[in-house]
Amino acid sequence: MMRLYRKMLIAGITFAVVACSEAKIEKPADRGTQQLPPADSGRPPKEVQIDEAGRWSLASAPALDPATIAPKNAMKPASTGNHLHVFFEPPPTADEMTRLRDGGVTVDLVLRSFTSRLIVDHGCLRLDMPERPLVRFNAPPLLQRDPQGYLVLGGHGTDGRADFSRIGEEVLWFNGPFENDPNIGSRPLPVIDPKVIAPIHEACGPGKVVSVPATVQSVALYHSKQMDMAIKQFREMYGVDEATARKKMTYCRATGTCGAIPPPPPVMDTKMCPAGTKLESGLCRNADGYIRPIP
Repeated sequence: MMRLYRKMLIAGITFAVVACSEAKIEKPADRGTQQLPPADSGRPPKEVQIDEAGRWSLASAPALDPATIAPKNAMKPASTGNHLHVFFEPPPTADEMTRLRDGGVTVDLVLRSFTSRLIVDHGCLRLDMPERPLVRFNAPPLLQRDPQGYLVLGGHGTDGRADFSRIGEEVLWFNGPFENDPNIGSRPLPVIDPKVIAPIHEACGPGKVVSVPATVQSVALYHSKQMDMAIKQFREMYGVDEATARKKMTYCRATGTCGAIPPPPPVMDTKMCPAGTKLESGLCRNADGYIRPIP
């Protein structure tokens, strides 16, 4: 009896291994272009226009105010119903990029960015740039509604920091691949696969289709983060309070007299150091280690 049980057990394990092996080598189904599923939309987002067919349009939206960024728990899901088509698919394959290069497109895999606005035109997402191309995200996007009622793309990072933008405001697109045009710089990569384009054209009409990342950054929010970082570095270098650092950084940004932070002036002779400081590695520092003079 025990021998029979062992034979049955071995046979079962063998069947399971074979079945798993066969499952692993199955070719995955071609998903093609996908859409976010429609859902009950409730009231439309703020400043959205609705045509006779119930399709949304949104040409612009006020930029996010970095001083009043909503926390994660204040954001609400944005159900688009049948009012907005949102297409997405995995990023372009190596074969697609090869075909693009063969067609004369310079594919840039280097970490770059470009600036544009994502707008809504009769239920379809487009970029506010020449040709007004239709948009296909290269990953499932996160659409939300902020506390002010505006439609938002993106969310909060794992560190809790805001990483999103309002649809209709100027945004930065990171993490290509992008097309690198020597005359205008980076721009979104065109989509050329007929299977990908067909459902987009069916829903939105003819036109160029481009692939963009599903993660964006509000230009206003990006500049605010850069300013906050510069102020932090300035305080660490010069030992001043936040108000002084902000005043200094705001002035030098407005006048174009500095980059990220004012570079410390080079000092070659200890006689050039202010009283109460000493020369250390080309910089005059006070007893607390802060650089002097303050620019």
